Amino acid sequence: MNRKNLIKAEPELIKFFKSLWPFEIQTEKESLNIEIGQNKREIWAFPLSGGSEYIDDAIHAMEEHRKVIPAALNRCIDKIDGAFLVGYYAKKVKEDEYEHGLVIIPANRGSKELNSRLLTDFCFERNSLYENMLSEEYFSQINCFLNAYKSVCKKYWIQDTKLINTSFVKRPEIIDDELFPEQAAISTWHTEVYPDFMRPVSMIGDIYIDFMICDHKLICLMNEIEDDDTIWNFFEEECIKKIYTLPASISNNSANINLKGWCETTSFELSERKDLNYKTIYDIAVPGLKGALIDQGYSIGWCGKIAFICIGIDKPLYVSPELVVQLSDIFDFEQAGNDNKAFWRNRDIEYRRRFGNHNLVKVCDDLMTEEIAKEKLFEACKKVLQSCKNPLKPIQKGITKYVLRYLKGLARGSYEKQASELIVKINSDQICADLQETIYSILNL
Repeated sequence: MNRKNLIKAEPELIKFFKSLWPFEIQTEKESLNIEIGQNKREIWAFPLSGGSEYIDDAIHAMEEHRKVIPAALNRCIDKIDGAFLVGYYAKKVKEDEYEHGLVIIPANRGSKELNSRLLTDFCFERNSLYENMLSEEYFSQINCFLNAYKSVCKKYWIQDTKLINTSFVKRPEIIDDELFPEQAAISTWHTEVYPDFMRPVSMIGDIYIDFMICDHKLICLMNEIEDDDTIWNFFEEECIKKIYTLPASISNNSANINLKGWCETTSFELSERKDLNYKTIYDIAVPGLKGALIDQGYSIGWCGKIAFICIGIDKPLYVSPELVVQLSDIFDFEQAGNDNKAFWRNRDIEYRRRFGNHNLVKVCDDLMTEEIAKEKLFEACKKVLQSCKNPLKPIQKGITKYVLRYLKGLARGSYEKQASELIVKINSDQICADLQETIYSILNL
């Protein structure tokens, strides 16, 4: 293949691409600057190996797989609508070790608005979409490319493609941890129970995109085209005769999370995320927490938040990167730990005091919605009633501790008056009949 087969993209083609792309596109002289994501959004990333590789092996593998991308795009060019960008990524996981694989960014629906919903929704906003993944034309086109990619790799004996996890699996039914506490986490890549190939864009590493399909045309996005690039020889093998050129640079509009050393939170934030068993975890960040960022791999979920461990607190808080600033030093660790514990202990109350009501309460050290706290309170009440059936059994503090636990949580929210009165009543009950009466009052809460 030679340069006469390269055709400069026409203005109409660029206009069509911009009409579909949900992020920002800036024109810079003879090239475009294409934004591919934001720090709170997800991206499609398919690992090309079952683990990480040393840098030399990773570079060789990426070069091998890079030249497959345009050939695979060309094979399915008539079946993919709109715009469809494909490249590769490299993420450093250890010193001199890298995970690498494919990145796919589709904008193959008919408008910028439709593509924006699919490319930018948070994970916990898209349950209905996920349930219909298998029937969505949007996802079938992604599968079309992946099948073409694996077919090209097989034809030219390029390895590792059999290890790509491309199954659009249904979310598994999660069994309560209390019934099966030994249940293993459901993900080979420690993300969530969603497919392994969804990653936060701010955690994917370096991304390189050289080709895309737009309006059923194969387009080269390289700024510099070198005649000795082996990719052109591969094009001749695949009989690719026509390629459009649109020089472009790819930018990731993510906040800088390369913070080192000690850090501090600067503001309040309410957030929720999914754990490995697809259970919702709630967080409330408050300003003044001192600590450091920790590497939680892919377990941070699709929300793009970072794990921040506070001095004196044994569990991470997940916050947006822009809420964290770097400190020169902590100076007084004991005082910082005491301050953190006070902020952490009253984070739900402090947020409500500043910004008004929210639906979260703190039970022991866990945040949950008031609705869930009430459900757990009622469950605990039913167990207490079972214990009260035996009139000879003395009232033990142990049978009411779970009831008190959830009442104390609800007393921190909109049920403050009723819950506080019931706490006083339970603590003053001396006999089973009194306790039963109080429990029935709680069940009518």
